[in-house]
Amino acid sequence: MSRTGYFWREKSLRGSPAADSSPVALSGTIARESMLTGITSRIQWWQVYAATARSAFIASALLFGLAAADSRAATGGYESAFQANTGQLIVFGDLLNGNTYQGMKRVTSPSIAALAGGGYQTAFQANTGDLVVFGDALNGNTRQGMMAGTSPAIAASPDGGYRVAFQANTGQLYIYDSRSGSRNLQQGMKPGTSPSLTAIGASPGGQGQAIVNAARSMAGQPYCWGGGTPSGPTRGWAEQETGRICPSGVVGLDCTGLAIYAVAKATGIVGLPHSGWGPGWAAKGTRIYNQRDLQPGDIVFFRGSFDSFKHAGVYEGGGMMWDAQNWGVPVQRRALASGFVGAVRFRR
Repeated sequence: MSRTGYFWREKSLRGSPAADSSPVALSGTIARESMLTGITSRIQWWQVYAATARSAFIASALLFGLAAADSRAATGGYESAFQANTGQLIVFGDLLNGNTYQGMKRVTSPSIAALAGGGYQTAFQANTGDLVVFGDALNGNTRQGMMAGTSPAIAASPDGGYRVAFQANTGQLYIYDSRSGSRNLQQGMKPGTSPSLTAIGASPGGQGQAIVNAARSMAGQPYCWGGGTPSGPTRGWAEQETGRICPSGVVGLDCTGLAIYAVAKATGIVGLPHSGWGPGWAAKGTRIYNQRDLQPGDIVFFRGSFDSFKHAGVYEGGGMMWDAQNWGVPVQRRALASGFVGAVRFRR
């Protein structure tokens, strides 16, 4: 989604973190292909400003006695979220700096999480007293009233979604799920306290899961012979045996086109062959010989041989995969095909 209109505006980042709130930070790979839409003339100015503002942010956090988290990953970066002294939510980090222009309730702090498919999601108590979520997955008011003076906790899920735990204005613990909505857990909470939340048994991130999420995002796209690039679906070209080609104006993917897109989207790796030549794929990843060693996000090959496979898919886990199978069959999730001949794992 585009950030234009939310962050890259002529108004500057104002002030420091509010004295009665605490900043939080996340680490991990964060995708930001769309945030530069429509931005030209102010980029260099912001690069200079961001370096100055970051120093001011850290200094202000120390001044107000806040524990400013500044965590980094070798292949990613960080994003922090805090309530400024203007009362507005600020998102600040390596790849995105700006005022969201979202008003927050005093004496509360936001929570932020790295999404499995890349990007971030924040949750906070708005100045209306409602739980609001803001980020790459969703921007909006959940219409769930929160207890005054409390803050929500957010955790990402492996499928690209997230959950938020918060004390409702009834004094009970609630969960807001990005897939299924709100649920009362029927647990009374001490007034003025805030819950914590973490994902158990599964990592919310990882490039393998990000590859799966990218493939899943293409669900329902039509099959087009030769369709698909690192940027997404294309019309492709005429099939060699039949001369068939997608109609003008129709874009889609074939099996390797889907894999090319998913790997590029999740890892930034490009230059993979749009063909069944396995060694060309293995040259940019790690070859997997046995089906029992598969992990989510592995690109799986079927029939023929590794040097000349006939079909490819994106392994989801649990014996399932995403693929673009044939004419008339859109991108879908299904059981692994027969005739496994190898796989390649991609990590940046």
